[in-house]
Amino acid sequence: MISDTFEERWEQSVQGMKLERFMPHTSAASQDLTFRISKTSHRVIETSITLLYGSGKFSNLLHLHDNYGFLYSNVLFGDINHTVSSLKEIAGTSHKWDLICGLFPMGARIENAVYESSIHNMLCALPLLSENGIGVFFLTPMNLRRSDIRKIIADHDVYLQAIIGLPQEFLRPVASVSLNMVIVGKKYTDHEFIAEIKHADDLQTIFSNYINNKNTESLASGIVQTSGSQTIPFYRLQEALSNMPSDYQNFPRKTLKDLSIEINACPAGKTFQEFSGSSYVYVPAIGTLTGYTSVEFLKNKHQNYYQIVVDREKIDPLYLTAYLESPIADLIHEEHLNEHTGAIPRLSKSAIGEYTVVVPPLQKQTEIASSYAKLVQVETAIKDIRAGLSLNPISDKASLDRIDQIHYIAGELTDADRVLTAIRSGESKTVEYKQTLSLDITKKTKEAYISDEVIKTIAGFLNTDGGMLLVGIADNGDIIGLGDEISRFDKTEDKFMTRFRNLWTSSIGVSVNQLINARLVDVSAQKILLVDCSPSTESVFVRDRDFYIRTNPATQRLEGQQMLSYIESRKAQL
Repeated sequence: MISDTFEERWEQSVQGMKLERFMPHTSAASQDLTFRISKTSHRVIETSITLLYGSGKFSNLLHLHDNYGFLYSNVLFGDINHTVSSLKEIAGTSHKWDLICGLFPMGARIENAVYESSIHNMLCALPLLSENGIGVFFLTPMNLRRSDIRKIIADHDVYLQAIIGLPQEFLRPVASVSLNMVIVGKKYTDHEFIAEIKHADDLQTIFSNYINNKNTESLASGIVQTSGSQTIPFYRLQEALSNMPSDYQNFPRKTLKDLSIEINACPAGKTFQEFSGSSYVYVPAIGTLTGYTSVEFLKNKHQNYYQIVVDREKIDPLYLTAYLESPIADLIHEEHLNEHTGAIPRLSKSAIGEYTVVVPPLQKQTEIASSYAKLVQVETAIKDIRAGLSLNPISDKASLDRIDQIHYIAGELTDADRVLTAIRSGESKTVEYKQTLSLDITKKTKEAYISDEVIKTIAGFLNTDGGMLLVGIADNGDIIGLGDEISRFDKTEDKFMTRFRNLWTSSIGVSVNQLINARLVDVSAQKILLVDCSPSTESVFVRDRDFYIRTNPATQRLEGQQMLSYIESRKAQL
């Protein structure tokens, strides 16, 4: 099996490899980046292309690239007849290929092009396919949100065959954007294969099931759909709902439209009105899903929210607010966002009305709402103490002792619980893991490119909806801790925290200090750096140059017109 020999192949590949090219090899700088890309990236490319090539009557393979050509420079394909080139280099050729793999820049605008760069370049590559050829391309979740993506592909006499979600570390540290592998073919098919690679070890099973059209009804090994309309977020939600505790699985599921008397939008420049005797919950039309029980809690312009007039005979408004902050609701939100495009997708009123809500009996709802209200009160009390402490220092021993008790119960323990909850829920638009701050775990050296990824994530949180960064957690959720890094580079925890603060202030500036709350937390006998980031009202740039945002669940760099459009749109909403 390919995976059995992967480590040996890796050691061979880093010594360099000659590939047939139309143009000279990539630059030394690009070649050097190859050594920084995770083994997962090479393994995904090597294994997937080799398995696909071996599954059909293919005689040749074409790798098309642009900025990411160096990804292929150290990948081994054995005896496969393969060529590496770019669309520009190969323009005008009459040659056809049985298997084409294309990884192109994402999110860029091309002059006179209808679609953004990754879709545009994919469409330019499709005419190079042979009569029964297959193309493997890499698109972002935003690309796949397009309701017309299947039609766009079919208009070129090519058909979507598979969507396979890739591991979050696929392009790291070169880029942090989330990617899907999209497989298209000249041969018409009435079904699609949907899967998600969580770990490189899943590759063999997933591609074997794709090749054999095997439906396991699980994203981890592959789902075959005949409707041709759903993508990965839909199936994530279905699996999460089926994995809920058994009592919750027996509760009815209703839509917000079923649970409300009406859902209202607010025209630009106007404000919502509330009337005595009615109960309300407000949900944002953009950004992270949450709920507010009163108009006075709304932080942005009212035009950016929907007002749900709650039917109290069916649902407790405070329970609904708590539910909207649950991991299940996040997945529902992601699935509905999948139907909307744009740098900042905006949900319609009808889409909000279709949100699924698990509805326990009213008594159970009241119990959940009561617990939620207590947690909110504790959080509010802690925030009030923190806000007033600098202006009104507390000096008497009794008050200080009470603060120490609150710090112990609601501080350290709550932080540890938050970290464990974030690990159970996985990375998302507002949660990101990093294994180290700057330690290369293989070479045991301090590397700037690793700390740069941390800074990019913080900037992305600040420029979007805020979020939680956990340093000391592996991509698969394992709690690694920072003990080794602290002992090697800092000796003490205080010096580690000083180094971390110097990193963000030198890269982003001191103006964001009040938006970043960083501390070391004990979790499972390991030190974890927990960094809470609040959203910034001003645009934040890394080194006064680079602009990043969070897209579920990755950090994406914006530039040019796309960056300007995002900044203008976000400013109008604040």
